[in-house]
Amino acid sequence: MNKRLTLGLVFAASFQVCVLVGMYISAQLPLWFGTEISLQTKPVDPRSLFRGNYALLSYNISQQAVPQSWQDGNAIPNAMVVYIALEPAAASELFVGRGMYKKKPTSGLFIRGRTGKNWHRQGAPMVDVSYGIEAFFAPKDKAIALENQLNHPHRAVIMVNADGRARLKGIVSN
Repeated sequence: MNKRLTLGLVFAASFQVCVLVGMYISAQLPLWFGTEISLQTKPVDPRSLFRGNYALLSYNISQQAVPQSWQDGNAIPNAMVVYIALEPAAASELFVGRGMYKKKPTSGLFIRGRTGKNWHRQGAPMVDVSYGIEAFFAPKDKAIALENQLNHPHRAVIMVNADGRARLKGIVSN
């Protein structure tokens, strides 16, 4: 009986460690194997007492026009997975969005996101899209430099994996 209990505890502890390692590896895959892109950003706030020193970021692809084929009078549901096709902007290092899709594109570069609030711009239906790369954390000693950097034009360096998952690599001044 004691041997079975010990074996069960070892298995349970090993399983938990494997799950944590798997989560870490899954989160790091875009940084290891992804394609590097740059997006124009818009800062929101560089510090929080609870989360530490960070900047909330919004991107030029964070607000998307709802495709005509999706407009049936109903709002786009929150947390719906969507894929934004990306392409380089003319004469720039930056990438821009060129279409929103419900299914993963079979070719080209794209980023995976989740829908948020629905709204209208000049009568056209729009939806907010988040990509899991909206917070950039910095050590305490770099917080002031980060705050000053965010007051000037800057771009985010993003790594995008083949399945569209993205990780924020850094922020660079333009």
